[in-house]
Formats: sequence, C-alpha cells, structure tokens
Amino acid sequence: MGIFVVGGLFAIADGVQTFRRPEPVTNVPVGVAVLLVSAALEGLSWRTARRQLRAEAAARHLDLGEYLVTSSDPTPTAVFLEDSAALVGIALALAALVLHITTGSAVWDGAASLLIGLLLIVVAYLLMRRNLALLIDEAAPADIRERLRQAVAQEPWVAEVAELTAVYIGPRQLLVLAHVVPVVGTELTANIGRLRRRLLAVPAIAAAEITPVERTQ
Repeated sequence: MGIFVVGGLFAIADGVQTFRRPEPVTNVPVGVAVLLVSAALEGLSWRTARRQLRAEAAARHLDLGEYLVTSSDPTPTAVFLEDSAALVGIALALAALVLHITTGSAVWDGAASLLIGLLLIVVAYLLMRRNLALLIDEAAPADIRERLRQAVAQEPWVAEVAELTAVYIGPRQLLVLAHVVPVVGTELTANIGRLRRRLLAVPAIAAAEITPVERTQ
C-alpha cells in the first residue's frame, strides 16, 4: 500500500509540474518501445495472477469479482490489482505520448500523470480496506460457514448445531468455534475429540473448538 501511495503522489506531483512547466517530448521511439515492453511483461504477470484467482474462485463456485472481495489471502489480490493498474497506467501513458506528438501540447502528459496517480491511490485504498477487514478477524463467507455447519451437523451424536462461527486468523486459515447440542446419552469426550480432529484435517482450518451446550427452549 505504501508503494502505491508514494507512487501515486509522485505521479500527481509530476503531473502538476508538467502543467506548470511543460517540456517538449524527446526520444519518441524509445518511449514507445519502453511502454510496449512494459505492457507485454505486465500482461504476462496479470494473466498469471488472473488464472490463479479464477481457479480459486471456481473452487468456491464464485465469479472473480465475488472472490476478490472475500478472499482471505491478500497477496494474489494485490498482484492482480497492481498489474491491472499498471496496464491501465501504461495505456494512459501511451495515449498521452501519442496525443503529445499529434497536438504538440504537453497538457496530455500532465493529465495522464494525474490520472495514473489517482489510479494508484484508489488501488491503495481498496487494498487497505480489504486488509483492514482481515486484521479485525473477518468472518468467513456465508457459503463456507454453511458447509462447516453441515459437516458438524452430519455427526450422528450431534442433535443440533446451536451456533457456529468461523473467522480468518491468517491467509486461508480459519478459527472454527461450534456450539453443539449432543444427543442424550452421548459419550462426549471421544466424539468431540474425533470431530475436532476431522475439522483440523481440513487444510484451511487452523484451530477448532467444539463446545457442548443444552438445547434452548
């Protein structure tokens, strides 16, 4: 986030400087070549990040947009957003270069720098908002909680799942807390231990606690 904010502020400052003291464009072929090579490299990185995110989203039966706002691992999301912002920024820079050559005005360079700076700050805000939600132990999405509830309810000794909470405590790491109403006469210690081991066998579950409670009237 710091990289995005600092980069955005520098881009905005450069845009303001261009408006105040416009400079003629030089070495057009070099500029175009650098932008095209950058676009190709960023495009490869963007495609790789998108492919990974789409595979993870498909595993949860979500589209890409829904997965981006619910994923517990900020790293692939940050890479995808960074690459997306880079591709948009390169397109803006290339358009500004072409317009500068065509019109002879450096205003386009300044406008592109301002837009790129704002884009980077928006990306920083999106990442900050998502990471903040994870830092305060955001609950797992409803579909994951429902699958966990069903897994607990399928135990023959569980009469009812009174409450189940699942919160993120790290990337793809869940803390699961379940309050269950046991069948009368159930041997609790062995069954609770077996259910807990079953839950912990799931790679995404880092910790699990099962608490027997009485049925509420």
